[in-house]
Amino acid sequence: MGSIPPRSRFSLTRPAGWPLPGSERPHEWEATRERQFLRLRAVLKKSGVSKATLYRWIQSGAFPPPCPLNDAGNAVGWLEDEVEEWIDRRIAARNHPSQAGNEQQRRDRKTPKDGNPVVEVRSRKR
Repeated sequence: MGSIPPRSRFSLTRPAGWPLPGSERPHEWEATRERQFLRLRAVLKKSGVSKATLYRWIQSGAFPPPCPLNDAGNAVGWLEDEVEEWIDRRIAARNHPSQAGNEQQRRDRKTPKDGNPVVEVRSRKR
């Protein structure tokens, strides 16, 4: 009676700072997370694009720029929060295409002022 069961090899305790199930205040947990830099390989893995595409998006402002990690500037990293926010925006654009406006802008570029859509004809080389 009143004995404590032996601990299993799998601990059921939560790491410090993790929210409790059903927590109504997840923002408190977010405040306890440490900010972290991601290096290029991790950013490429998270974004799923090539290095050339990533740097093209950075140049056009479509992806957050890296932060220099040293004074020489030869080591850079991306803030994990900024990369996660970019992923969230991409998901939101997919789920709500009317808010993104990308498809309509694409159609507008191919439609001249007279309202007739441009038909692109590509010939095959033989």
